[in-house]
Amino acid sequence: METKSINSLQSEGQKNQNEGKINFKSRWFRWTLVCVGVLVVLILVSLYSRPTIAKRFIDRGDNLLNQSKYIEALVQYKKADYLINSEEIDASIDLTNEAQKDITKLEMTWREENNIEAQEGLKKAKTVYDSEYDSVVLARTLIENNQPQFAIVATKTAIEMEQNYADAWLYLGIAHIECANNLELSEENYNYHRDEANKALTQAQALSPENEDIKKYLEGM
Repeated sequence: METKSINSLQSEGQKNQNEGKINFKSRWFRWTLVCVGVLVVLILVSLYSRPTIAKRFIDRGDNLLNQSKYIEALVQYKKADYLINSEEIDASIDLTNEAQKDITKLEMTWREENNIEAQEGLKKAKTVYDSEYDSVVLARTLIENNQPQFAIVATKTAIEMEQNYADAWLYLGIAHIECANNLELSEENYNYHRDEANKALTQAQALSPENEDIKKYLEGM
């Protein structure tokens, strides 16, 4: 009887031990399922929310581009590009880089965004007056009003009217200098405006060697 009792106790202890192992494994399995489930939910939420967040960055970029805040716009587009792959974002990045050299690239965007002020400004800069002198006067006013990219358009209009007009080349150079000094530009586009300024001022000096203003700006390059 005593031996039987001992065997019975040993058997019962082994049974409890096995049940403990089963319970432990069961709990571990349940927690694994829970963790996997949470991870799946987080991934799904991330996938569904990414386009929404990217859209906010794109909208901010568009607004900044409308204001010619090129670097800030690029930052927003790059954030959106990190979240999703989109031809729209790639096109916006390319447009922002092109607009740093040539503001007329934004004309279609201004129409889509109904940016009346920018459209009117560009239309005025493109106007062909009776005299190239009037285009240069406009360019000077635009530079004074911190609109050097519009001034570039106006001076190019004057040069198309008269290729040998030294003042048109002078103010084209000044407009490029103002772009380089005052606009938010990438290093590549900063160098572009500096190079274009040097070319324009060199041409101006060739046409009017004694012009002190031209000499001053060339020396400051």
